[in-house]
Amino acid sequence: LADAHQDKTTICFNHYTPILSNLTKQYENDYNVCYDNYDNASEIIDAKYAPARNHFQNTILESCKSLYGCNVNSTSNYTAFDCIAEHAANQSKALYNLSANATDISAKIKEEYRVIDVQKEICINNAEWIYVVETADTYEELNACLRGDLIISTPGPNSTTTISTTTTTTARPIERTTIP
Repeated sequence: LADAHQDKTTICFNHYTPILSNLTKQYENDYNVCYDNYDNASEIIDAKYAPARNHFQNTILESCKSLYGCNVNSTSNYTAFDCIAEHAANQSKALYNLSANATDISAKIKEEYRVIDVQKEICINNAEWIYVVETADTYEELNACLRGDLIISTPGPNSTTTISTTTTTTARPIERTTIP
């Protein structure tokens, strides 16, 4: 097309190249916003559950200290095992409770990440769709310009830009799929 209409080539490309460049920059920006939003949401989730994790860490540490203290502070095997038997029973209850709570919190975190993963995918799909549609429309206009179907006047010092178009529309039949 460009060879057939050499006189229009420079005007058309000078007009549409910055438009296409801006569409690419906007797509990059929109795409990055999706990841920035995801990263921010991830940080919020992590911050939300950090106190519970710290509490769990302290509980684990205290349980281990208690059992370790039985060994360190005992003077005989009998007192060591007796202490361990007593403290292990109490600590097992605490650790079982910790396990149940950790399972609940883990499920909540997993669900919150699932939600932000879906939001990120929707955001990326929307950014891509806008880019593809607008880029395709712009390329159609560029090709119309190169064919001479779309005329772009270059502005002079006292002139305005005029764009005139000739469009042809072809109707396509709507296909319907019936699901049994």
